[in-house]
Amino acid sequence: MKLKALFLLLALGSLIVPRIEAEEFESSKVHFYMYGAYWCPHCRNVKESIKEHFGEETLTYYEIEGVEHNKNKFEELYLLTGISGIPATAIFYEGEIYAVIEGEFDVSKTWQIITEAKNQGGVILVTSGKAYILKWDSQEVQKLKEIFLSGKVNETQKKAEEKSICGPASVLLLSMGAIYLRKRNYSTEVSSNV
Repeated sequence: MKLKALFLLLALGSLIVPRIEAEEFESSKVHFYMYGAYWCPHCRNVKESIKEHFGEETLTYYEIEGVEHNKNKFEELYLLTGISGIPATAIFYEGEIYAVIEGEFDVSKTWQIITEAKNQGGVILVTSGKAYILKWDSQEVQKLKEIFLSGKVNETQKKAEEKSICGPASVLLLSMGAIYLRKRNYSTEVSSNV
C-alpha cells in the first residue's frame, strides 16, 4: 500500500512541477569533468561516448594513475561522497554542477539527468548504485564543484594513452613475445648441445 501511495505521489508531483524540455538545452553549454585511469575500460567507454554525443571539447579528463594531485582530489571525493570507483564524472551545464556519477552511464541521457536535477532542486549523486539529491546551497555541492574544477590535466598521460595498446591486444603481444623468446632460447640450447 505504501508503495502505491509513493508512486501516486510521484506521478502527481510530476504533473504539478513544470518540466524543462531537452529542446531548451544547448550542447555547447554542457561540460563533463571525469576522474579516471588510462587502463580502465569503463573510463574509456564513457570518454568515447561523451566525444561521440557532445564533442571532444566538452570533456576535461583527470588521470589519477601517476598524478598525485588528482589522486588527492579523488580521495577528497571519496571522503565526501563515498565514491570509490572510476570513472567518476560530473556533469556541468552553464557552469553549474548537476550530477556526479560513479561508474559507466548512458551519456545519451545527459539532458534527462540535467532536467531531473533542475526539477529536484539539487545535484544528483549516484554512488554504489543509489541516487541521492544534494541541495544546491549545501556545502557538499560547493565542495564537489571545487573538486571537479581543480583537477590537473596531464598532457603527458594524454599523449601516452593515445598511443598505447590496451586490453586483449597487449596480452596477445606479451604472450607472443614470451613464446618467441622461449623458442629462441630452446633452439640455442639444442644447437649448443649438438
